[in-house]
Amino acid sequence: MDPSLGTDQFKMQVSADGSIVISSSTNTSSVRNIALSALTQLLERFGDTLPVGTHVGKTPRYQYRGFMLDLARHFHDKEVIKRQLELMWRYRLNSLHLHLTDDESWAIEIEDIPELTMYGSRQCFNLSECGNYPQLGRELTNSKQYLSKSEYIEIVQFAESLGITVIPEVELPGHATAAIQAMKIRHQNSSPGDVDYRLHDPLNDADYLSVQYFTQGAMNPCVDSMYTFVQTVVENLQAYHEEAGQPLNIIHLAGDEVPENAWTNSPACEKIISTLGVDATNQDKVNTIRIEMTKKLGIMAGELNVSLAFWEDGLINKTSTLPMDRDLVFPANVTVYSWIWQTVWEWWGGDRAFNMANSGYKVVMAPATRYYMDHPHEPHPRERGYYWAVRSTSLRRTFSFRPGNYYANIDGVTLYGNPVTQKQWCTPWKCPELVNKENIVGVEAPLFGETIQTADNIDNNVYPRLLAVAERSWSEASWEKLGGENPPGLQEDFDLFRQSVEMFEVPALEKIHSVKYHLSPPGASVIEEDESMQMLQFSVEFKGQGVLVRKEGSDQLTDATDLTLEYTKGTQVFFRTRNNDASRHSYEIPYYVPGKSKSKTTNPANHATNSGVALALVFLPTFYMM
Repeated sequence: MDPSLGTDQFKMQVSADGSIVISSSTNTSSVRNIALSALTQLLERFGDTLPVGTHVGKTPRYQYRGFMLDLARHFHDKEVIKRQLELMWRYRLNSLHLHLTDDESWAIEIEDIPELTMYGSRQCFNLSECGNYPQLGRELTNSKQYLSKSEYIEIVQFAESLGITVIPEVELPGHATAAIQAMKIRHQNSSPGDVDYRLHDPLNDADYLSVQYFTQGAMNPCVDSMYTFVQTVVENLQAYHEEAGQPLNIIHLAGDEVPENAWTNSPACEKIISTLGVDATNQDKVNTIRIEMTKKLGIMAGELNVSLAFWEDGLINKTSTLPMDRDLVFPANVTVYSWIWQTVWEWWGGDRAFNMANSGYKVVMAPATRYYMDHPHEPHPRERGYYWAVRSTSLRRTFSFRPGNYYANIDGVTLYGNPVTQKQWCTPWKCPELVNKENIVGVEAPLFGETIQTADNIDNNVYPRLLAVAERSWSEASWEKLGGENPPGLQEDFDLFRQSVEMFEVPALEKIHSVKYHLSPPGASVIEEDESMQMLQFSVEFKGQGVLVRKEGSDQLTDATDLTLEYTKGTQVFFRTRNNDASRHSYEIPYYVPGKSKSKTTNPANHATNSGVALALVFLPTFYMM
């Protein structure tokens, strides 16, 4: 033990005889696994010739370093989840956020309410038998599409062995179609004396749609049975965690995207509004109900001794657009986390991050325009992912996020291409300063699952971008304190980062972990041209990758030796990137070799690929050494 070391910091002493001694200030699973992860990467790079001497690891920048996996839109089994945990361990991420429920399905067994998975995990065409109609290309199957109690416990135990905390998320009150329908079926089949877990007011005839166009998809917080349901679910999850040896410290209850008129026709809610003496617009009534619901959840959390987490809009007072009063809504003994996602600046709400921190909430940065792994890597129709927040998120864009200098992340253009500056945005909203810096506790990369159907899809969308999130979670760069889109030092740091990923992590991802990381299609430029031909020079994202080319009407692929090829003018050719061992390739980019053009430079796909540069300070000895 070495009391001079900080939290999660370690010291590694390597002797000339090859012996290694690792010490830390505490003997926690977290610091042990950080040290072992660092040692594993050193052994991969240096083999038996580790540098002799004393190496001191860095203290991580953030306490919370997370990744979120959605199991409700498309289900992924325990082996897929355990593989992601192994990769999180490699990159020293310490929190796995499991998005277990949503409109589409309920993906975790709750032992005391078996109907949740009996009906809520399934999709079908007859809603008397399942939780929702078929959604998002999900296969209609009778196979199990949820985690059983034993599987969940196994996942938590495995995570604990790696020093990773599992945070379950149960969506409420919105995004709850599958749960609501499952509880309707349960009630219809119930016997006298059965516990009432209904999540709706049967007399509410409000006709509303959620943002995702689901009808009747919001739990009704004015019926007491909703709280009976929530407490039962949380108590079951607590029991699972206790059995796994990792107490449930945080439960994520979402709170996001509740339709404004979800409860306006509910007699149960009108009774509460009348009791409270609220006489206002429907929006004010709904806001009042949300705040009352959140108070009850806070009381429940205090009684169960668990912290709460919500997406940012779940903690907003919609009347004032400011955070709910932390001290009035939640008991003092309940820690409350706010997940910040809204970085589409022209939609406003970008002041929430610092307002939340200044109001006493613990803030986890999960910016949609930088860290949402379900958004595409490239602005191309063949790319997998949604693009409601930003058209594409490159590795560099993820790397360049500045969590502590939040308003410096305002882009030069809006989602629709209109110019916007930090000064323009901050004038009406005043960009509040961060007073309680200690309340920014971490960052997370969410992977929502609407388009993520398979384990290969996870690989494609997450890697290598998750490595850039890991870098920012561990280390604050000097350029982060500067303003502007391209502050001095950013490009140099990113070049080093890419070189590290290129030299060490791309080979490890493929050879050790069999990860099918994203392959960006190639870029190209004309390096020589005459009346009859063009010579093209290709560029790829990482050295070791190559370019495969075929001509129109042919299936034959030619490997572009030295990344150059000569073409006769007037022909159509197609390019794709191949990985290091030629076992995979990207989608194709078409290019017509013009017949009379004299242009000396072009990009065949109008595609600015990040050719050849990637390395992360987090993955070099400088990441964990001083």
